[in-house]
Amino acid sequence: MNNSKRGIVLVFTMGFILALVSLALEFHRVCQRRMETIRTQVDKVRSELLARTGIALAREILKTDRNGYDWLGENWHQEKLFKINGEEIKLVIQDEDGKVNLNGILQAEGKVNTQLKDLTERLFLVLGLSGNLLDCLLDWVDEDEMPRVFGAESMYYRTLAPPYQAANRSLLFLKELSLIKGFTKDVLKGDQERPGLMDLVTLASDSKINVNTCDPIILKAMGFSEIEVNELVAQRETGPLEETYLMRVNRNVFLANRGLVAYRSNYFSVTVEVRVNTAPVVKKRALLKKGDEVAIIGVETL
Repeated sequence: MNNSKRGIVLVFTMGFILALVSLALEFHRVCQRRMETIRTQVDKVRSELLARTGIALAREILKTDRNGYDWLGENWHQEKLFKINGEEIKLVIQDEDGKVNLNGILQAEGKVNTQLKDLTERLFLVLGLSGNLLDCLLDWVDEDEMPRVFGAESMYYRTLAPPYQAANRSLLFLKELSLIKGFTKDVLKGDQERPGLMDLVTLASDSKINVNTCDPIILKAMGFSEIEVNELVAQRETGPLEETYLMRVNRNVFLANRGLVAYRSNYFSVTVEVRVNTAPVVKKRALLKKGDEVAIIGVETL
């Protein structure tokens, strides 16, 4: 074989080897990507299972709380951190009965819970918000298409881009508030000077206010003065409030809100945070406590 033929064979041989090496490298990269995808999926499944474990732990914590009151000094209110097989589960339990239930204002057949309606309006005013928001809220959840004086029905929402209809039913998620006229991001999330409405309201509660767990702003919306609110908050740090103490602080305000005041709660929520490698999961569940049983009644993924 002459030199030219040997050169051609060598070139083809080297080309063939390079092709095999390229294929091997590409196969390796595909396998790596596939393994990364599999690991990510496994991490997501593990995170989901740990989140469910966290919710089960929260239910057990609430089951052990058997006294006749609920207040912020109890074990269930303390942030919890569990470690299972090296993975961390963070739990935060909140009292939903310490918030204003927006779904409780309009009851069956359009009947209005006047006390809760008035409290909600006062809450808006204490936050420095327009009282007109209440009309917009009620128009969103009532069954008709007749706007209130400062409200808005589907006729208004159809002028937006994109257009949509008023729900004309109870709120399903707190995030739904952002669809309602006037409920801007600043209103819902707050700013450096005031908290957001989202932190003070709920969609699942007894439509009462647990004065042992509610935000001081809600106490102020009830009618207690700044000095009285500070006194109540200071008392809550030593133990749960009782009717006699509220009567002593301000008899008239207590009697005006008596139908709303509660000292123990049935509705809670738990927020669970877990992370397995690069697969974080944050979940929120609404819980209903009846006696020694704690049931999951709703699902909200943050």
